[in-house]
Amino acid sequence: MKKRVLGLFMILVLILFLGIASAETCYVDTKENCLNNGDHVVLGLSASTNAHGELHDEGNYNYALCCDFGNGVQLNECSLTDHAIYGAGISSNKLIGLSSKTNAHAQRVQDITYDEDVCYNGLTCVDTEGNCAEEDYSVGILSLSGTTNAHIGAYQDYSRNICCNIISCRIGEVASCGDYNENECGFDPCGVASDDAKETYDIDCSSNSKACYCEWSEVDGCISGWREIFSDYCGNNEIGSGEKCDGTDMPFTDCSSGNIDDCTAGTLSCYAPGHENECTLNIESCTGCNPAGLCDGAEINLGETCDGTLLNSKTCADFNLNEGTGLACYATGTENECTFDTTGCAPLVDYPSTIGKCVSSKSTDDTCEDGLMSYTWTAEWEWDEGNEGTTDDPCKVNYVLYKDGKCYYDPDEASKKCVGGSKTVPCPAQIQMPFFDYYGIVVTIIVVAFIYVFFILKKKGKFKKLLGKKKKK
Repeated sequence: MKKRVLGLFMILVLILFLGIASAETCYVDTKENCLNNGDHVVLGLSASTNAHGELHDEGNYNYALCCDFGNGVQLNECSLTDHAIYGAGISSNKLIGLSSKTNAHAQRVQDITYDEDVCYNGLTCVDTEGNCAEEDYSVGILSLSGTTNAHIGAYQDYSRNICCNIISCRIGEVASCGDYNENECGFDPCGVASDDAKETYDIDCSSNSKACYCEWSEVDGCISGWREIFSDYCGNNEIGSGEKCDGTDMPFTDCSSGNIDDCTAGTLSCYAPGHENECTLNIESCTGCNPAGLCDGAEINLGETCDGTLLNSKTCADFNLNEGTGLACYATGTENECTFDTTGCAPLVDYPSTIGKCVSSKSTDDTCEDGLMSYTWTAEWEWDEGNEGTTDDPCKVNYVLYKDGKCYYDPDEASKKCVGGSKTVPCPAQIQMPFFDYYGIVVTIIVVAFIYVFFILKKKGKFKKLLGKKKKK
């Protein structure tokens, strides 16, 4: 009996271990524990929840988002492939955006007003207010307190969750872009495009003006190539998004221009690429400067959008809002000091509080014999009962014209993204399986216990006696 109990226990342990060991996960913990586990720091966090964020290599915070897969975060790892859901201009492997390199607030994947993107390997992420297990993107990574200007928590700490798919880097199997299939090609989680492209095109992939990538060709399959990067990078002598200057491209050179720290004389320069303040104005050669003069209500200085009651002739109408109690400016000492405060403005229309949802259904008859699973899905958008369609012509701002001929409130045009399709992914042996959650473990224990009781009753003959009694009745 003891041997049988021990055997059943070992079966249970083996089942649980196989389920847990096959999972590829990301989690929030201290950096020390993350590195001791042999995992990779993807994002620095000021706390385990309700946190500010920083880029992985800043080193100011003790907590981190850790991932137990991939090859670690590398410089400039954001993919140039457009996002599968949110489209052009958004990296396919972006998790969230940060307002700065450290001490930063976060915004969801599809928003692009923040300068710092957090990207990682083959993760492809979306944001949702639902449970990740119910989405096509089934792996829960983080949660945000809002869509933007948000604090960061572990998965399900907040209602807005960041859900991802993982395309694993099959170390040892991928030596060139040609080893990828069509669905993996654009992601390049194994990082082989650089060597391929350099050999094929004889170019320097480390150049700031170029980036190597894998691209799918219907004729040749997955091949390496390169493309020009947008002008928004430091070092190309062209002021791009988030830059105050870039090399020889200066807004002005006289320190007394632009109301910079009330400087009175001298010549401005621009911090060089690689400096912690790269592509911002350097006032080290200026004189008569008074940093305390910034955000003092006296004038709108460089880097300020407003200052005290000085609103630069802006009103709520400039933000597509009604006046309400009026536009204001965040005060000195506040988190958003000397930027516009629109909380006193009123919406142009009384928008519904909810929008709707996408209802989808998957189907497949693929047996996975080739190591890949192909499946299709249908999708239908359902408007919330509070989001009643209107017959406006044309539709009002933030409304979309739906196929029933009515206008519905849909500011992010989520309804247009609710479409069916097909996809091919690595079979479940290569991806995270959702079975081994708390409910799966409970079910496994019950099944093992039932098998144990069956063997005990069978050995003692009680199982046959029970069946015999039932037959007599």
